[in-house]
Amino acid sequence: MTSINNNEPFQSDVLTDGYGIDDVIPVTLKSEFRVAEEDPTAPDGSSRFDTITFYSYLVTHMRSDGGPNPNSFTAGTNLVLAPDSEAEVSIVIVRAFDKHRFPLEELRDDGEIFTTSTITFYGTDGNGNDIAVSGSIAISYANFPDSNTTT
Repeated sequence: MTSINNNEPFQSDVLTDGYGIDDVIPVTLKSEFRVAEEDPTAPDGSSRFDTITFYSYLVTHMRSDGGPNPNSFTAGTNLVLAPDSEAEVSIVIVRAFDKHRFPLEELRDDGEIFTTSTITFYGTDGNGNDIAVSGSIAISYANFPDSNTTT
């Protein structure tokens, strides 16, 4: 995973124009040949070029203050990553459903919470081997001012 939300933190608005809507962000994944002698992160030796198919992802949220976390969830995706290539996929990072549930619903009137959210993509390579890659993003949740609000 080379980028989540263009390597920027994310603000999740729990109420947008009176509604809770899904928050969608871009994630960039890269397939790259690794040689063990040149890359100490290649613990299993040299990697083989093969197509990787990602079929689902898991999002987990963890608050640093120890408070209740937004719900974790798994969603489907269909991303085929050819050998030695890069691809971008848009995923839901915060579901509208969860904005109507504790603890996010309580932020409609006041308050803000912060999480480190981990995204793990699951798939297989062309040889049937399981693949999992993870990355994290900082998210702040609040009822941020809507852009079309007049004062």
